Amino acid sequence: MALPDFTTQQGTEYKTNIDATLASLEPLSGSWTPTILDNSNSPSEGQTYSAGNAGFYQVIGKMVFARGQLAITSLGSLTTTQQAKIGGLPFAAKNSAGSLGVMVVGYARNLALASATSIVTGTVEQGQARIQLEKSGVTSGTGTLPISEISSNGIIRFTLTYELP
Repeated sequence: MALPDFTTQQGTEYKTNIDATLASLEPLSGSWTPTILDNSNSPSEGQTYSAGNAGFYQVIGKMVFARGQLAITSLGSLTTTQQAKIGGLPFAAKNSAGSLGVMVVGYARNLALASATSIVTGTVEQGQARIQLEKSGVTSGTGTLPISEISSNGIIRFTLTYELP
C-alpha cells in the first residue's frame, strides 16, 4: 500500500487522522494523594500526613501503574481493630472477580507490626479506588493489617498495578 501524497487534501486529512490517533495512544499520567482509612472508608477522621505523602500514576490502555508514599503524622480517630486501607487511588478498579490489583511494598518504616517477620502487601478492592492492606508471615500466612499496626509516624512506599473497567 502506498502512502498518500501529503501535499493533497486527501493526504492532509490522512495525516491529521494519524496524528489524532497517535495522540490518543499517549499514556495518561498524573498525581494522586494516598490516605489511610479504616472500614468506614472515610478520609476525614482527623488523619494527617507529612509533606512527603504523594502518589503518581500512568494509564496505558486499561491498566493503571501507580506508586506512592503514605507518610502519616496522625491516625486521627481511626478504629484500631479495623483493617487498614489506602484510599485516594486516581480511578476505581474493574469490578470483576478475575481482576485483582496488587500492591508491592518496597519500603516501610515506623510501623507497629506484631511480628518482626511480617511483610506488608495489599490488594486493590474490586470496583473501588482503595487498597486493602495485608500482612503475611512465615508461619501465619496472609491476613488483614489492622490500624493498630500502623503508627502515627509510619511510612509505606509502594507500587501497584490494577485494571480499569
